[in-house]
Amino acid sequence: MGGHLTRKLSLPIRFENINGNINTTNVVFDCLGVVISRQGELETNPTYKYIAGTSTNILKYGSGTLHKVINNDNSGSVIVYDGISAGGDIIASIDLTKVLGSLAYDIPYNNGLTVVTHGDIVKITVTYE
Repeated sequence: MGGHLTRKLSLPIRFENINGNINTTNVVFDCLGVVISRQGELETNPTYKYIAGTSTNILKYGSGTLHKVINNDNSGSVIVYDGISAGGDIIASIDLTKVLGSLAYDIPYNNGLTVVTHGDIVKITVTYE
């Protein structure tokens, strides 16, 4: 027939056809549509990434939640993007010389999460899901 008809394969659906009559001819099993419904909030386990120095980090592909950016040193800057490159929408632009400690965001992003740091002694931790 063709390739996968879904964009994401994280919620697979499986069909089985058990031949109980010992049929020796080919049996065709067509399915034109399937739906997965979820009720309530999605509960996932947040994760983190420690970033040191100047770098570009794609932390996640797809949607999620940015929880915190934790500044472990007073040096450099960081830009957080909604996307899988530095060309996405800017979520936050932080001058790390002006803030030390935890910056809480708890905001959703849609296209991915990319963090770009500038400065040789940048030391941050990003928590997200």
